Amino acid sequence: MLAKFIVGIAIVAFTSACGYVFAKKYRQRKLFFRQLREFNERFLSEITYYRRPLREFSSKYVYKGEFAHLLQAYFSTLDFRLSALRERLTKSEFSFLKKEDKGLVEDYF
Repeated sequence: MLAKFIVGIAIVAFTSACGYVFAKKYRQRKLFFRQLREFNERFLSEITYYRRPLREFSSKYVYKGEFAHLLQAYFSTLDFRLSALRERLTKSEFSFLKKEDKGLVEDYF
């Protein structure tokens, strides 16, 4: 009886841990699009009221995770070529994004 209880608890703990590990991609995707939405809302109000340059505007807010890397890549490509952003999106660091999502982000920027 006690052994069955312990095995049951172990199974629940193991499957919960596996679920947490396998859901990392979806958590990253959720955080990425949440920050994209915040950026978009801030950008729209920036366009309406302040009209500061884009680099100055983006430096006022702190973003984290892959969205911060994407913004950094975008601003580095402003000086060079825009296809570098496309190359950066195809790298494995943005593997949590679907092909349609990558197209949406590329079109946005």
